[in-house]
Amino acid sequence: NFFNGRIDTVYAFNRKLSQADIQGLTTANPSPPSISIVSPIGTGGVYNTSVGSVTVSGTAGDNVQVTGVTWFCGTCTPTSGTAQGTTTWSAVNIGLGVGSNSLIFTATDNEGQITQAQITVVYTSVQSANLL
Repeated sequence: NFFNGRIDTVYAFNRKLSQADIQGLTTANPSPPSISIVSPIGTGGVYNTSVGSVTVSGTAGDNVQVTGVTWFCGTCTPTSGTAQGTTTWSAVNIGLGVGSNSLIFTATDNEGQITQAQITVVYTSVQSANLL
């Protein structure tokens, strides 16, 4: 006798699996990931700065696996990118536009489910502040 079908996924383990381990392999991931911004911290989700770039860091989690954290900001340079790390992540030296910059961070899990966190960074350049 031989197997007359199709194999989708093959797993190899260096130990005997428990019943919970086996169920975890066959159960879909119903839970989306979580994401939170740890730094910088502002008031009411707004961070004010006189520096032309910002580094944002945070954490993400999932009951199975966080596969990545990306970010988008329409007024920043560049306008999007991939954070370094997954469960502990950072996006370094994001160039800010003068005024309000809405940065949206998206955590993605192994099922393609997403969750977003947002921070608004208000950049007042020293030059524009002196004009006021």
